[in-house]
Amino acid sequence: MADLLPPDPDDEGSPLSVIPPPPASITSPPPSPTFPDPEAMVVALVLSPTAYPRNQFFALFNIAPLRKARWRAAQLRGLVNALARPKAPIVDYTIRPHENGKVLSYRVPSVNLRVRAFLQPHEAAVVELAVAKIRGEEPPADSLAMVNRWLERLAPSNDVPPSENSPPPARSGSRP
Repeated sequence: MADLLPPDPDDEGSPLSVIPPPPASITSPPPSPTFPDPEAMVVALVLSPTAYPRNQFFALFNIAPLRKARWRAAQLRGLVNALARPKAPIVDYTIRPHENGKVLSYRVPSVNLRVRAFLQPHEAAVVELAVAKIRGEEPPADSLAMVNRWLERLAPSNDVPPSENSPPPARSGSRP
């Protein structure tokens, strides 16, 4: 695990909690056009963990890349909760570029803890957005734009025929 960590000049010898980069299989394309993009699922599940309940989307819970996406979203939600609702003061909160993504890091001096998380750019954007929303702050515009682009990947495209579970098309001018 130590070889995954870039050298940190501010290392003061405190315990380090590391969240590794996402598994490689998450970033692979979805198994078929009928299943959502796993990375887009990560973004959606960070923002709305109950959006895909097991009893309605059981098939999504049996596909390995989507299972890993749910696991990754849970890790990111943990970061969001720690940053947005800290139980102790957090200092040195930064998100910096690193190789193929970003490194989010912060310290909690009262418990002598340092946390570093290796994130893909869209994961860093969704964490920034969720933290800002919970704190009641204005989210960064670039993070909001990136999250919206990733969420658009979950929208069905027009070239895929509707499934039996798709809602019927809306009728214009009539009330249900």
